Amino acid sequence: MNKSVFLFIALNIVSIACCHSMGTVAASENPADYGVPTSAVFADENDYYKIFINEDQPGEDIYDVPISSLWLYDKESKQASKLFTTVEPNDMYWYVSDDEQGIEVPIDSIPALFGAIAYNATRLIVSGVPDLRNTYSYIIDIPTRKAIYLPCNAGVLGFTSEEEYIVAQSYRYATDPEIAGRYTYIQVFDWNGTQVASLDLEMNYIDNGMLENYLDYNFNTKLKLTDYKDDRKCDFKFPSEEGEQRCWEYIYTLGDWDPRDAAHFDNLVATDKNWKKTKDGYHYTGPDPDNLFTLDINIDLKNKRIVLIHGAIKD
Repeated sequence: MNKSVFLFIALNIVSIACCHSMGTVAASENPADYGVPTSAVFADENDYYKIFINEDQPGEDIYDVPISSLWLYDKESKQASKLFTTVEPNDMYWYVSDDEQGIEVPIDSIPALFGAIAYNATRLIVSGVPDLRNTYSYIIDIPTRKAIYLPCNAGVLGFTSEEEYIVAQSYRYATDPEIAGRYTYIQVFDWNGTQVASLDLEMNYIDNGMLENYLDYNFNTKLKLTDYKDDRKCDFKFPSEEGEQRCWEYIYTLGDWDPRDAAHFDNLVATDKNWKKTKDGYHYTGPDPDNLFTLDINIDLKNKRIVLIHGAIKD
């Protein structure tokens, strides 16, 4: 699928999900009318069920996770039943990585619960945050009480309108230490918890001004970041450096070369021994301004592109 089309779908998926399955959330729902604990909170409903979440045991403080239970009110039988109760989390994690295959887990092992999506007569999705940062999401098969952990860490957004796949998201950390921070990774799962499609937004997260920051110079020529290779994909190696290296590569396209930029880089060639003039433009190999990394910058005016590579000795 074209990435721009997929991203458009992903960004609008919540409205699709609401129309598809959630129904209208009634703020005035009285739990006592449905045979669930009076302290329960209405979470969602569809044509078959109303879903309520009850906080059975509050957390001791803001860092503690409450014990909660999920209740179903069957609209046909007009009976209520408790589907499961959460358990106290075993561990606290800074970051739970995403994956491509869901894992079947006992329904009585779910560590947190803050929301639910009533999908159809047999399936629902629940989510919770057991460690203040990672969202754990599960597919629940109601008749069999089987649960599948979805390997995403930032929750479920909704469903695709045609295939009825689950659209979820994770956060990842940029691998380049010069960037740092989190970016979004969109994931699409089938109902077995298998990832069938994805969209990595790391390059969209990267600041196009990174090249200018390295050079401490603002280009007059129009620049656009068009490709990026992290240290797992970049195979460039600096011959002057010993030890195992990590390198990151950024490729920019150029507009019409501005005479002011030509004058600037001609001056660098004349004053900085690390800058060389080539038959197609300019080339730099040497330390970055802070001497933390080694830099290789190739300004290719013939093909209208700039390739920036920076690297470091691998820890």
